Amino acid sequence: MLTFLKNSPADSQIRKDLVSKISMLSEKFAPSKQWYIKTINQLFELGGTFITPNVIYNFTKLLREWEEDNENEESR
Repeated sequence: MLTFLKNSPADSQIRKDLVSKISMLSEKFAPSKQWYIKTINQLFELGGTFITPNVIYNFTKLLREWEEDNENEESR
């Protein structure tokens, strides 16, 4: 999907829809934290102006949760 996004017209509804779908699917089905972060970073690079505040909020929320999980594991 990221390849299709990269090759889609810069100012199109398809591009906007792809950014939305990629962010939603990445959040829901990420096989690992590293994969999710890498994918969303690519989405930020390719999606540009189509990144919504909701995508940014969800990304930062998950990063904070993972950071808290890591801190809890280290304190054990």
